[in-house]
Amino acid sequence: MNATDGLLLATTDTAKELKTGIHMHVAEIAYENQFVTETQKVDHGTVIHLEKIQFLHDNLLAAHTVWVNPAEYLQTDCLSRDGVKESHCPAVAMRMLGFSPIREMLDASICVSLGTDEAPSNNRMSIG
Repeated sequence: MNATDGLLLATTDTAKELKTGIHMHVAEIAYENQFVTETQKVDHGTVIHLEKIQFLHDNLLAAHTVWVNPAEYLQTDCLSRDGVKESHCPAVAMRMLGFSPIREMLDASICVSLGTDEAPSNNRMSIG
């Protein structure tokens, strides 16, 4: 996550105004949580930071969410409470990223979908 809080909140405002959704890669790589803690000077990862700045809404489709701390976001219930949807990209996960905690997300009533990601990491645009 390398967008500023201001840009994220402006995106939220624009999406509400246009009545559209937001697609964003969230906790895609291991370094992302470290980047958030270091640049934002906080003691939590990406998902909790997005909650604290009030970016999580029911129009957000969070792609990947591989490097999340399930205990952190399940404890706060922020993804399911705010209606965030998750898109898991299994072909990319198998090749590069790792796997989202799908079972925990489903148990927490988070809507999980399957995605294909982009051509550089999945040149067949296939889920398998």
